[in-house]
Amino acid sequence: MWQQFFGRTTWWTAVGLALGTTLGALVFRVEVLQPIILIFLAGLSGYLYVKRPSLAFVLVFAELFGFSHGRLFGSELFGVLVTGRMAIFIGVLLAWVAMVLFANKSARIPYTFLYGLILLFVALSIGVFIGVGNNTLSHVFDDLNGYLYLLYALPILTVPWTRDDHRTILQALFGSALWMGILSLVLLYLFSHLGGEASSALYTLLRDARIGEFTLMDAGYWRIFLQSQIVLVVTLVMSRTAMIEDSTRWFDGRSFLWLTLLFSGFIVSFSRSFWLGLVCGAIAVVVMTIRSKKLRPALRNVPTIALAFVASLVLLAAVSILPWPLASNAGFGGVRSRATDLSDVAVSSRWNLLPVMSEAILEAPILGHGFGKQLTFVTDDPRARAIAPDGTWTTYKFEWGWLDLWVKMGFLGVASFLWMFWALAHGVAKRQGLPWWLRTSMIAVLVAVFFIHGFSPYLNHPLGLGVLLFAVFFLGDEPQPRLVMALAKRVQMSRPYPSEAVSARISKTTHPL
Repeated sequence: MWQQFFGRTTWWTAVGLALGTTLGALVFRVEVLQPIILIFLAGLSGYLYVKRPSLAFVLVFAELFGFSHGRLFGSELFGVLVTGRMAIFIGVLLAWVAMVLFANKSARIPYTFLYGLILLFVALSIGVFIGVGNNTLSHVFDDLNGYLYLLYALPILTVPWTRDDHRTILQALFGSALWMGILSLVLLYLFSHLGGEASSALYTLLRDARIGEFTLMDAGYWRIFLQSQIVLVVTLVMSRTAMIEDSTRWFDGRSFLWLTLLFSGFIVSFSRSFWLGLVCGAIAVVVMTIRSKKLRPALRNVPTIALAFVASLVLLAAVSILPWPLASNAGFGGVRSRATDLSDVAVSSRWNLLPVMSEAILEAPILGHGFGKQLTFVTDDPRARAIAPDGTWTTYKFEWGWLDLWVKMGFLGVASFLWMFWALAHGVAKRQGLPWWLRTSMIAVLVAVFFIHGFSPYLNHPLGLGVLLFAVFFLGDEPQPRLVMALAKRVQMSRPYPSEAVSARISKTTHPL
């Protein structure tokens, strides 16, 4: 199992993210260097897509799951902030367009997924049309631009991926998770021990770069929430499923160390949405394990998982209170209160927003109010109350993810994403040649993201859409309906995609993936 997840790509991804984060911190305020870095990223990503597409998407996913909102590198162009994420996106898309125009290549989209994309395109178009006519233009663009990340599906579906390519992409994902676990522990240590100006400078840098959110909780314990920690949920689900196939003993040392790191970064996020997603993903794994009659090997891994969870708590405690170089005053009242107090400001603000969103949905249930729709509610967030003492807050960004889709794009927007979830799960489940653990884990990951989005909006952001795109790599071919074949006849590839048998011969590896 571990050959799939850990190889040169894993280590290079983790090291690259560490170096990229360090470089970004050093040049974040050096505006003259930012355009040079952006041009380099765009050129590199485009070159890699032409020469070796799998490495281009190693860069795509490493940046996505390493830098949260992708603003560690960025420069304004004509009043618009162009970030490193945008530069990579532009580079890959331009390279794909060049291949379509000059190399006679085109995307071959499985028709069930194609219908979901068409439905979403219609919903997005309606959201833009209504939004431009009724809402602030800048808000409309800010609401819409995250969905453009789905255009990566075209360059992904243009390439016939081999098993070696699949393993490279998997290792990029696990390399990103490795770095995210390490970064979570490093930031917990720094915030628990640094004080005064150093702590304030670090906090300002990370918030300005939108790497995450950091909160001093009860008894001096720090919450380290990085939006990219969703990759820890994904890799926890995948690791657990792969362990079932690789189950030979009651305790596995490598699995123990890996899960300890993942659990540590996951727990310190104190995200209830992540907990919900992980639990729902785990339930999906259990259901599919029972259906596949693999319950006995699954139970054999339970001691390793339980010990890793306990060890992660011990590791977090050690990192927080380790008395070097400064004594720490961290305590653990925050752990208890975060787990049991359902009336904190995040939860109460969400519940205050819920009836307002429900009323807006009832006003336009089919087509929605368009992108940029603003709603006013009462929030308990102290940062908002510092601006508006009575707590009255107006925004077009909402915490309830599925309701956000419904408010902006109506029922059509919700239906399009439900269709795509089904299309991805169905396509992966029917893909011939994929091992059981990979098909099962990808479906469970989709279930986890589905529930995470209910309380934290991820599907209107590249982080959540990136997880969906990751599943696109493993879609199988489907018979194309006559209408699609007729429309695509002129843009078919000059040579057909290799069959599963040919793909297996192309790959030189003897490993199941």
